[in-house]
Formats: sequence, structure tokens, C-alpha cells
Amino acid sequence: MAEMKPRGYWTLERILEESREIICVEGDLPSEPRFREIGRYDLFKAIKRHGGLRKIRDTLGLEQRRKEDGYWTKETVLAEAREVIKNLGYLPSQKEMYSLGRADLWNQLILHGGVEHFRNLLGLDSLQKPAGFWQDESNVMEEVEKVKGENGLERMPSQAKLKKMGHTSLVTAIDKYHGGFYEFRKRLGEEPLEGKKGYLKDWENVSTMLQEIISEIGHFPSQSELIGQRRQSLSSAISKYHGGLPATRERMGYGQIRTEEQLEIFLQNNPSARAISSLVDSPERAGDIAEILVGLWPKRFPSALELSKSLPGAIKHIGHSLHPFSMDKARGFYEDAYAVPREIKYVLDDILYNIAIDQYQVSFSKNPEKTLQELGDFASQDNGIKKLAERVLNYYKEISSFSIPGHGTLQEASCQ
Repeated sequence: MAEMKPRGYWTLERILEESREIICVEGDLPSEPRFREIGRYDLFKAIKRHGGLRKIRDTLGLEQRRKEDGYWTKETVLAEAREVIKNLGYLPSQKEMYSLGRADLWNQLILHGGVEHFRNLLGLDSLQKPAGFWQDESNVMEEVEKVKGENGLERMPSQAKLKKMGHTSLVTAIDKYHGGFYEFRKRLGEEPLEGKKGYLKDWENVSTMLQEIISEIGHFPSQSELIGQRRQSLSSAISKYHGGLPATRERMGYGQIRTEEQLEIFLQNNPSARAISSLVDSPERAGDIAEILVGLWPKRFPSALELSKSLPGAIKHIGHSLHPFSMDKARGFYEDAYAVPREIKYVLDDILYNIAIDQYQVSFSKNPEKTLQELGDFASQDNGIKKLAERVLNYYKEISSFSIPGHGTLQEASCQ
């Protein structure tokens, strides 16, 4: 945990010194959510008091990476990735991207569908694993050992660290098929670190452990849930060293969300909520999505009405919208929303279906045959968008079979 600094500690020189230390680890000066995640919000607040991130970046001689709202689209991510490949001859790993000072581009690769998705778009060799690969525990263990070996680590990285390194499929596999990070660590033979003397006095360690639990159960844990998971030592440390569970919840950004800034942090740290929110394309849709989010996280939001007002701005600011729609983006949506309850998925499926129907109307009216071919290609793929593509394809097949007096079917008419 970052210790309380004495009055007058935060001079510009100290801010620059500690910022440089973080840059050595992170590859760049982090955003506010990342400062929170690594337990250095004290430094972020000091930076704000001394002119903000932009001023400190200028002083450190760093390039301004902050793009205008709406800058990051799939097309701009592709363009910047191509530029990097042009210079290096390959798409770098997360570690290399950070050393190049391109943490911004790496994060956008993750947000817009994942590194594997962009490797396919860029025509690079696929790193995709064969069907059933991630269900096999031995494969997952081998992948973990590979990550440890490549990065000189003695233990499996935390869930947040693995995601940041680009190993989202590995994280998903551990959560979905292998009992979550706590149980999987035991299978790896890694002793729980919470038993190490002084380990749980460190805020960053506590924060990392809680984040893994949150990912597994979908919300900030209660006292009884921690005890039910045999995490008594963690529960005790929170009470003894970190101000208790309510204070810890607030410190990690899991208190009630009342501002757009808090909402942005919540969405950036919660893939399922971020995916659901990406469906917002109008004030009316914002209301529907707000109702779903409040239903899933009732303790986080004052009301659906207040949330609906903040959603469009937050989605625009973090650059993670499904609009304009594409099946490639929809694939990323399903990957992020895997933990959503089944009954909610049915509702989201219908919303996504209606969005897809609307989006394909223009291309279908111009060239029905080409549109049906494209949808058929997506429907033949064995991945998360298969069912959605099949539904949209069947809809437009019915439309194309409508008979127009004197012209035959719509598809025949378009060929005349």
C-alpha cells in the first residue's frame, strides 16, 4: 500500500521521480483507472494538483497519447497497428508495445476485439487455439508456464496483469472452465500468498486478490462470501489494515456510481458491463441498457434514469461502442459478455439482433446477393456470432424471397 505522505511531500520533483519509476514498469504514464488499479491513486491526485497528466507528460518529454473523443475506431486501430508493423516487421507483444511507449495502441487492440482478431484482419498468422483447447487443464497449465517463462516470473500473474499482457483467452479459460484463479493457483502448486507475513498489509496485494474474486463472482464480495470462499485471512486483513469492507469497496471504485467519471472507471474495469453499454446508440436505447445494468448491479447505481443520462458520454469517452455495427465487433461483445446471466443474454441477443437488422438494411438494399453472402460467411464460422449471423441471414433471406408483382423476387429484381 502507498503510505500516507507527510505534508509538503508532493513537490514537482518527487512527482516526476515517482512517475518515472511507474513508467519503467508500465511502459507509459498510466490513466486514472490504472493508477487506482496499481494502488497509486495518491500519485495521481498529486499530479492533478500540479497541473494534470498532460502537463506532467510534457515535463517528462512524453508524447501526448490522449486522442480526441471518438478517435479510436476499428479503422484507426488497424491503421496505427499497420504503421507499427511497417516499422518493426511484426505486431509486437504487450511487453514490447509498452517499451515502445504504445500502451495506448495495445489497450485499443484489446478493447476493439482482441489481439487475435486484429492479427486476422492484418493477415498475420493466427494464434487461435483449436476447439476444446482451453477446456483441457494441461493446456492451460502449459500456457501459464509459458507466460511465466517469457516474462521471468516465478508465479502466475494476477488476472488483471494477464489481461493487460493480452492473455484474455487464458483469463477466460481459468474463470470459465477451471474454477477461478484462487483454485487454479492451488492446482499449480502455488502457495497462497496471503499466508506470507505482512503480505496482506500491502494494499496492492489486497486489491489484486479482491479483483480476482470480483471477476469470479461478478460483484464485490460480502463478508459472508469471503468466508464462504475460505478467505478469512483476507477478510481479517481488510478489517485490520484497510479500514473495513465498506471503505475498501469505496477505495476500489465499487461504491455507488454518481458521476460520469466514476461510470467510466466502472466500465473500464468490468468487461461485461462495458460490453452491455456498448449497445447504446440512442437516448431510447440508453434507457433500456440502463435498466439492465441496474438489474445486474443494483447497489452500484442510484437509478436507471440517472444512469441513462451518463451512459452515452461515458461510452464515447472510453471509445468502446458497437456503433457503427459490424459482426467483428459483435464477436468481441460476446467474448466480453460471457459471464452475463442467461436470461439477460436472451434480452441482449434481441437488442443486438435488431441493431444488426437495422445496420444491414442499407447494404442489402444496394446489393442483396453480396449481403446474403457476407452473412452466410459469418453464419458458417464456429464462434460467438454464429447464431446472431444465422438469425440476421434468415431474416434477409425471407425479405429477398418476397415477390414483387411484375419483377419476381427482390433478389431477382436487383439483378435485372
